Amino acid sequence: MKDIINQVLIYLIQLGIVTGLGTLINFLRAKIGNEKFSTYLEYAKVAVSAAEQIFQNGSGQSKKAEVERFLSQKLSKRLTPEELDKLIEAAVFEMNMIAKGQNTGTFQYSKR
Repeated sequence: MKDIINQVLIYLIQLGIVTGLGTLINFLRAKIGNEKFSTYLEYAKVAVSAAEQIFQNGSGQSKKAEVERFLSQKLSKRLTPEELDKLIEAAVFEMNMIAKGQNTGTFQYSKR
């Protein structure tokens, strides 16, 4: 019984994260435009993947700092620090879901 409750709680937390991430992505897409958002997210995915490879034994904070530095330089201050943070979190979330073999379904783009 305790295992079932734990499993249900895990699924509810994952559902909350996916729902929150979907809302976040829609907010960013509306704020910076669909095409720019896709480009920025691709930059974030590449930077996160590179940081994972380069700093395999590094802490999450050092990896994130490197990704922030790279994206700040690459995007030339086009995003606020909060938007940049959210973009990085979305890229990390997608990478983690892919690593777990789960389909996030949150990165399906539609042209509006």
